[in-house]
Amino acid sequence: MSATAVDSYYLLREGSEKEEGPYTLDQIRHLYYLGKLEGPILCASEGMAEWQPISALISSPEQSSGSSGSTEPPISASQKFEPEPKLIACPDCGHQVSKRAASCPSCGAPINQDGPLVAVSPSSSQVIYVSQPKSRGVYIILGIFFGLLGIHNFYAGHYGAGAIQFVLTLLGLAIIVPLIFVFVWVIVELFVVTKDGSGRSMT
Repeated sequence: MSATAVDSYYLLREGSEKEEGPYTLDQIRHLYYLGKLEGPILCASEGMAEWQPISALISSPEQSSGSSGSTEPPISASQKFEPEPKLIACPDCGHQVSKRAASCPSCGAPINQDGPLVAVSPSSSQVIYVSQPKSRGVYIILGIFFGLLGIHNFYAGHYGAGAIQFVLTLLGLAIIVPLIFVFVWVIVELFVVTKDGSGRSMT
């Protein structure tokens, strides 16, 4: 690496041995906020003794003068890359904050980690809603009281099975055989089904 000035930085992406650059600090910050520098990336310049996570360069104003002092400890390029924390939307103001934050830095509202989270991709405006796992206890209770109508499967996201059970139950009002079949089916489900429709284990 042969930087021509202290404020010239080089980048090293995970899984690559080729350095990118040189870039100025303003160029790196511009690319970072445009989402062009996604994933674990290290940076360094002649003013740094070790490779640094790019987040340290972006967040620390001291890096503008080529100083190696940062808020994060230096790591070598051979060390394991740590993933960046996911961003979520504040439930009050919608401001993007770290998933690890206890409160929103914009409005001060507490971040409720127990409720549904809204994950925001840093490279786009797409919002992805992350739902919480379904309760197996609720699933069993619904199966006991409303199993013949397939309500427990609708709750768990098994919409196809729930629809079939609902239709067979309606047919069973005239012909008893489908009703018996659905009853046995529901009993088996209450013992063996442990995951919801998206494949996550119910708590």
